[in-house]
Amino acid sequence: MQSLPVIDISQENSLANAELLAGTCQSIGFILLKGHGVSPALQDKVRSVSSAFFDLPTSQKMAVEVGRGKNRGYRGFDTGSLAFSSGKSAPPDLRESFLMGPPDVPAGVAAEGCFAPNIWPESLPEMRDIMADYHRTMADVAARTLDLAALALRLPERYFRPFVDRSVSQLQIVNYPDQSSPPAESQLRASAHTDFGSLTLLLAEDKPGGLQVRMADGRWLDVAPPDPSFYIVNIGDLMARWTNDRWRSTVHRVVNPPREAGISARRLSVVFFHHPNEDAIVACLPTCASEDRPALYPPTTAGQHMIAKISAVYARKPLAEDMKA
Repeated sequence: MQSLPVIDISQENSLANAELLAGTCQSIGFILLKGHGVSPALQDKVRSVSSAFFDLPTSQKMAVEVGRGKNRGYRGFDTGSLAFSSGKSAPPDLRESFLMGPPDVPAGVAAEGCFAPNIWPESLPEMRDIMADYHRTMADVAARTLDLAALALRLPERYFRPFVDRSVSQLQIVNYPDQSSPPAESQLRASAHTDFGSLTLLLAEDKPGGLQVRMADGRWLDVAPPDPSFYIVNIGDLMARWTNDRWRSTVHRVVNPPREAGISARRLSVVFFHHPNEDAIVACLPTCASEDRPALYPPTTAGQHMIAKISAVYARKPLAEDMKA
């Protein structure tokens, strides 16, 4: 397999698309998504305001730094290594990021925890509305992608909808800056890891020093969208757990650019991490267990799972063995 399959979700879900998704999620867990309905104009606005944010003086970015116990705002360099969420260790990742949670608090839910208020830089007042619009749009794309996933798993098409109607998904913009000096030994833009939640939808740039996915035989596959409007979509650990490891949450990384391109290889990624409702019980799906293959994991909640993973990354402490999946 030298490239990822492309799935078009612009039409009514088809058996052919469901079978393609099922086969791909069992083998590598990554697809390319088109026909998603996200306008190029909105994508361009998000890219533009993201670049503007990372171009702000450090003092202005630090004014919206992530606070203790909150996963909102700016995370600077040398603050985390994704490898720790997979039980490994690595030097800090060569990136900076900005995170926001759901822009809307559901009725009857306290504006705290996974629905804590988002924070925004004063010098970019347009950022709030652009990102909120994009978050809502991507939540819809993720829900429609899960409808196809349900069919692929031989479940009713809207099976996952009750699990995601109060989703605690996160939007993260990531800046991988130019590398004017060589990285430390084994230091990468993003160390090898698996994603945490149900789905990841990545809007990426095709620039040197990009995404690589580890194949079943150990080779690393370079992944770049053939069209800048396509999404790179992969399943995360929670979906692997849900499917009793029938579907793969695949290790991936973001590598450094070649040294000759290091001073002109800035890369921007816009990542929508889809998570179910905070209190959603994630237990083995009814079509993924059998007498020969009983449930491999005990039930958990999406909130508990996500918090443990994020804590491992920024505490730089490898995750306990029973929490890796």
